[in-house]
Amino acid sequence: MYYSEFNQARAVLVCRIARGGDEENDFGPHIERLVSAAEATHGGAARLALLILIDPGHPLPNSVWRRRVAEATSNAHFKPFFAVVTDNPLARGMLTALSWLRPQRFEAHVGPSEERAVAWLEAKRQERLPELGFLLERVMRKAPARRSKPPMAAAG
Repeated sequence: MYYSEFNQARAVLVCRIARGGDEENDFGPHIERLVSAAEATHGGAARLALLILIDPGHPLPNSVWRRRVAEATSNAHFKPFFAVVTDNPLARGMLTALSWLRPQRFEAHVGPSEERAVAWLEAKRQERLPELGFLLERVMRKAPARRSKPPMAAAG
């Protein structure tokens, strides 16, 4: 299942790729959301802060989806600060390796901690982003959490 929450005014997007439903095809709506958010914030005062949560046990994208993600993120308007949270070490390694293999317009952080991802995004944007906590809470409420730990509390 795919869930996302977007605050265009603050250029903040939180996505959750959750267990359940048609997991192999969750990446289609995800790509559409990435592209639409990048387009909506292109030319704005702040770079898009993008937080992606991948639930434990969700399958990695197959080669077709990996190619489509690579194409979408190669778009000239795709320049976010990009943080991925996953407890899957293979996924973390794959995402890190991709950043080494091709030139990117965005900066990425990959790790197992929501708190570190949010701190990294705030450091990159050089401002507090309480919206990340609010949007994170909303995407986590949309389906039962299947994370190894409870979600981060919304920043106030």
